[in-house]
Amino acid sequence: MDNLDRSAGKMSVLLSLSLTSVLLIFSHIALASGYETTYEFGEDCPLFSKDVDEGNEIYIEYKGKEVESYCDDLKFRGRGNDILDEYSVCVTPLYFNDDDCAVEIDIKTSLYGVTKHKITCTDNSANYCGPQDETLYIEFKQRSYTSTRNANFKLKITAKKEYDYDESHAYLIGAIVGGIIGGIVLITVCIAIFCWCVCRRKPSQGTVFNPAQGYPGTGNPYVVYDA
Repeated sequence: MDNLDRSAGKMSVLLSLSLTSVLLIFSHIALASGYETTYEFGEDCPLFSKDVDEGNEIYIEYKGKEVESYCDDLKFRGRGNDILDEYSVCVTPLYFNDDDCAVEIDIKTSLYGVTKHKITCTDNSANYCGPQDETLYIEFKQRSYTSTRNANFKLKITAKKEYDYDESHAYLIGAIVGGIIGGIVLITVCIAIFCWCVCRRKPSQGTVFNPAQGYPGTGNPYVVYDA
């Protein structure tokens, strides 16, 4: 019985270790690969802007469905672990099939703002990154009364870090410390040069008094006169 209990205990420990290792491996893979989310025009209708986390990917698809006017735009904003960092949102067309040129994608920084970039049946290969720290509006448009049934596309949305607060803060501190040290060194060198110049100056020559000369206007007391 003791041997059976020991064997059962060892087996449970080994199973626990194996399960823990598997969970760690899967969690590492999930963190390394990031997360993926897909939205579809004509199917999904989120009201609020979506955060695009650094290292994650969001996909936008269209499969020829009718798109209502109140669901024809998606909004994205870049985000990372540090809220003080700033990101831009990037859009990459993976494919864009529209032989009838029935649809287009307008990319803006506000709902009624100026179009910054277009994706159309003739121009659909360029990657576009929006302004730093701005929400990007991706708007679906039907170009004419042509049926959109044959159109389909897929876009990839990612976040690109434009401003690293920690790195910029470190540069600022380094510049301040470097300036202080440089100022101290400069002052020390100037003082050393000044002292060196003073020490090299020769002392001025004074007047040597000869007692035999006497004082001006008086006779020489050591002169002997004849009687």
